[in-house]
Amino acid sequence: MIAPRVGVVVLNCNGLAVLIPCLESLRRSDYGPLEICVVDNASTDGSPERVAADFPDVHLIRLPVNLGCSVGVNRGIRYLLREGADYVWILDNDVEVDPDCASRLVEFCEDRPDVGVCGPLIYYWEARDRLWFAGGYVDFDLLEADHCGTVEEFRSLPADRRYISGCALFVRSAVFERVGLIDERFFIYCNDTDFGLRAGRAGFNIEVVPEAVMFHKVSAFSGGEDARSPFKTYHILRSSMLFWRKHLDWWGFHRRWCAGHLGKWVNDIPYAWEDPAERERAKAVIDAVWYVLTARRNPLKRPPAPPWFVALMRQRPWLVAELMALRPSAFLHRRRTPP
Repeated sequence: MIAPRVGVVVLNCNGLAVLIPCLESLRRSDYGPLEICVVDNASTDGSPERVAADFPDVHLIRLPVNLGCSVGVNRGIRYLLREGADYVWILDNDVEVDPDCASRLVEFCEDRPDVGVCGPLIYYWEARDRLWFAGGYVDFDLLEADHCGTVEEFRSLPADRRYISGCALFVRSAVFERVGLIDERFFIYCNDTDFGLRAGRAGFNIEVVPEAVMFHKVSAFSGGEDARSPFKTYHILRSSMLFWRKHLDWWGFHRRWCAGHLGKWVNDIPYAWEDPAERERAKAVIDAVWYVLTARRNPLKRPPAPPWFVALMRQRPWLVAELMALRPSAFLHRRRTPP
């Protein structure tokens, strides 16, 4: 029996320190026919040159500019599908996999033809007995998406409310044929959640394989799991808004998500703006809201909000939140408020 062909996409952007250990861990895999493709998003740290020199068997795609996570991953997926991959394994560059991880994922999928998407248990790199990911959920009542606490919790969910983290997304090629590739409107964040919903709605089961294990240097690219950088703030908010706008109807996005969640992001802008250490994060929130509010479509751009909108968000962010929630009382309140 011919073993299924597994292609691996590793996305990299100035990640030399974590990329090389990731590729070395893949080299130690006990699953023979792994075809590895590194997609490099315009790195300047020498990582593509190092890959070319030390990993000649790795297919390297060098992009001239940083096209973002989704576009970069899709370049690798297209290449591997053309090469005849039966499965595509999407990995972040800040992970290291156990030698039998790929074998266990393939074995699980071959035994379960109903499964279109799966992933391993993911532990923290620093604390290897501490679980980081055991499956993800989307809650359309609370309008939130997050990690499950246990595999049992994950498996209690319907398939169309599950997702697998994009740092270890193992996908049967037939899924891409039916639902398409990663949605490129998401520069980074929420693209894996969106893909999981689309696969589940198309009838594929989504599973976690507890026997397969990997380790994650969490958010190495964006400064760590608890980082509060303007980059991370901007993209998490922008992607979250795009995600819920996509998966709720227009009315539901404004009357439910904006009404229940937008204020959590914007209401402290006046205070954050006065703190030099927090001002850039406040500006990132304003720019993210402006991007979605003006229906921009280019995920590679961060158009700055105009001065009048910045001033409004600094002085009356609650007003913007109320207007986006389509609450008429906001207009009345505005008329009563002296200039």
